[in-house]
Amino acid sequence: MSREQLEEIERRANEYVTEDVPVKQEWRHRNDAETEYGFDIYQGGIPEGEQIRLIHAGEDTQACGGTHVSRTGEVGAIKLLGTERIQDGVVRFTYAAGDAAITAVQATERRLRAAADALDVEPDAVPETATRFFEEWKDRGKRIERLKEELAAVRATGAKAEELDLGPAPAVIKRIDGDMDELRATANALLEEGNVAVLGSGTNGAQFVVARPRRSSSGR
Repeated sequence: MSREQLEEIERRANEYVTEDVPVKQEWRHRNDAETEYGFDIYQGGIPEGEQIRLIHAGEDTQACGGTHVSRTGEVGAIKLLGTERIQDGVVRFTYAAGDAAITAVQATERRLRAAADALDVEPDAVPETATRFFEEWKDRGKRIERLKEELAAVRATGAKAEELDLGPAPAVIKRIDGDMDELRATANALLEEGNVAVLGSGTNGAQFVVARPRRSSSGR
């Protein structure tokens, strides 16, 4: 469900609570209850036995054997905490009510203030600041990848490399103390030159990359 839908459900639930609607209960035979109210009374599950308890809250009637208040106002504030898809068309809501709802809101506010302190901004500025930091982080990652590719191209043509004649394509054997991404980028640069790449790194343990150019349609 979308955030907008959840907010609307939460708003309407709290609106119903503040109306302080009377909650009444009665015991009816199952067949009589189904005849008068239909099978919608089983939205919370089907109770056992021939006699079932009906709960009336305003215009809504449900079969339920749980604990209930005498008026909706006794529930207090309702705070939706999350949803879980049970099956097609059926969603379970997790929520807190009364004092528990206040505790849940306060816990959310503490997390928001902790995030604001970490970002060194006011709580209202957390979403905008977090979005800006995320975009900057993505841009920085792209720049790092470009720099790695440029570094790989320099390393591919640099000195301190051993070449081995394998016939159609020479093999370039080099040690490059970088991470696996740098090894792959350097190997790609060597492949573009038509070389077989045999690269090793001592960073974070022994790592190796071996790559060769694709054969042409003539088999060379």
